[in-house]
Amino acid sequence: LFANYLQDDVLSQANYSLDGVSLNQTSYVYYEDKDTGEWRKLQRLYSTENRIWANYDEIPAMLGNAAIAIEDKRFYEHEGVDWKRTFAAFINEFIPMRSKFGGSTITQQYARNLYLSFDRTYKRKIKEAYLSIKLEKQEDKDKILECYLNTIYFGHGAYGIEEAAKVYFDKEPSNLSLSESCVLAGVI
Repeated sequence: LFANYLQDDVLSQANYSLDGVSLNQTSYVYYEDKDTGEWRKLQRLYSTENRIWANYDEIPAMLGNAAIAIEDKRFYEHEGVDWKRTFAAFINEFIPMRSKFGGSTITQQYARNLYLSFDRTYKRKIKEAYLSIKLEKQEDKDKILECYLNTIYFGHGAYGIEEAAKVYFDKEPSNLSLSESCVLAGVI
């Protein structure tokens, strides 16, 4: 019965393509300075999300490591879903432990940010797990980490690591110190 429910009611509606994902990003309007001939930034434009994409090689390894340490310690070991952590989070719903915690991996959070709502339902969690497993079959871990760090909301209008580094520290991500990287990972 459970397998039929998954196949007919949950996964049949989960036909999401991981190709060609498009995110809202910030745009700039430039003008040519008539005195110097240089192009200068005139205006920054964005609608609902203030985001500039940072490539994996622009993100400090220490920031990625800090995010993994906080959000998903077994990121490089699982295949999209950390079943041990998911089971513990499920049990924690009924028998509260020391603190509340989620069972979502970095891959699951990325899949949710792309396609799903933030509703706390079992149906959404099943779709999230399905998409995460599918995603991990298509992409390597470093690409998933890059995409995750570019899709999450860091607060104060900053979507993704590039904007978060600017908003919090007025720096490019590649210039973040260890402590600044840890602060941003903690903001997640």
